[in-house]
Amino acid sequence: MKKSHYLLLACGLLSSCKSDDITDISSDRISSIERISTVGYGVPPLIERHAFVYDERGLLKKVDERVFYYGVNDKAEYSRVFLTSFQPNGNSVYVERLSYRWDAQGRLIDINLDSLYKKTPAIPGGISTDGPESLIRNIVLASYKYNGTDRKPSAIFYRPITHSGSNIIIIGDEEKVEYTYEGGNVSSSVRTGKINSSGHPVRMTTVNTYLPNKHHFAEIYNKLGFHPYNFAEVVPQNCVNTSERKVDGFNSDGFTPPKGGDINFVDISGDVISFPFVFTGKATYSYHFNDMGLPIEITEGGDGVTQRTVITYK
Repeated sequence: MKKSHYLLLACGLLSSCKSDDITDISSDRISSIERISTVGYGVPPLIERHAFVYDERGLLKKVDERVFYYGVNDKAEYSRVFLTSFQPNGNSVYVERLSYRWDAQGRLIDINLDSLYKKTPAIPGGISTDGPESLIRNIVLASYKYNGTDRKPSAIFYRPITHSGSNIIIIGDEEKVEYTYEGGNVSSSVRTGKINSSGHPVRMTTVNTYLPNKHHFAEIYNKLGFHPYNFAEVVPQNCVNTSERKVDGFNSDGFTPPKGGDINFVDISGDVISFPFVFTGKATYSYHFNDMGLPIEITEGGDGVTQRTVITYK
């Protein structure tokens, strides 16, 4: 049976500010994030790392291997990933370009996959002497809907990209997240998608409470206009204090939830779960701060899942 593990993103915490405005203090700029999730006994921890680079204006220039290029009004026009590595039989190449479209109010309308090119060296004696090569063009990965003049989206429609090793790239079916707000914070969200490739529907509702301190991604989100690497996620203005999640849709034929309602690991006729890794029930957060009041460590726990997030700053 195949098993699918998904990493739940944690929320960070910035120090209380004297003003509601996000400032350009360089020490507020995130340099790196590492998340380590422990999801069960005997299961290796899941590790996610991201590195951030800024230009001289304080705009986000690079996240990991993705480089952002800006146009009018300092809005991201496109981004590019270029990876190459030496193999015994030649170089492997991966090139990805995304473009970003904005409305007259400076709000993101959609993210388009302009092109995704991949080439892997051929194996001597194999069927192809040129090596596996593929090109994908012009796919809308995410679109954003707004209520009135609101700055943050009321709904995001998106298609997740899954990379399996270096050879398999899967663009999933469209999923949807609807958001409800209190001020600049997401009070609740409803995510609908499919539990596996057979099309079993699932619906996840999340209700959050917040602390008065700013979220560690608030500055990046306000300037960039979207989450730096998770296009389906809205960054709240403040740090999450608690999250309570409920998942519906487990009555479909052929699906039985694990004991306790946890959906961290599920096998359904060999299919891989496409819905995000998450636990049900209530999650709580605790924080450690540096002498400036910025978070350097966040711990999230609930339903047998523990995640530790370490943040460093410029």
